[in-house]
Amino acid sequence: MSEIRNKEREEEHKFILDFWSFRKKFYVPEDNDEYWESLCNDANNLAVKYENNEYFNQLIVCCVNDIEGRYRKEKARRGSM
Repeated sequence: MSEIRNKEREEEHKFILDFWSFRKKFYVPEDNDEYWESLCNDANNLAVKYENNEYFNQLIVCCVNDIEGRYRKEKARRGSM
């Protein structure tokens, strides 16, 4: 196995901290335009910050998809009440 270079490890550590902050901030979806605009802006800023890493960008997209999916499920559940 090849050893991870320090630079790669440092970049991944920084990303994980940034990603976790992003995930916590938007974890509970809200039903307002300000929330969704902020989510899109923050996701884009995070992707730009780590633009050279496709894996990180895929994690960001997966996180946004998860939040949107949970929002849609909750909205559908409330609509069926």
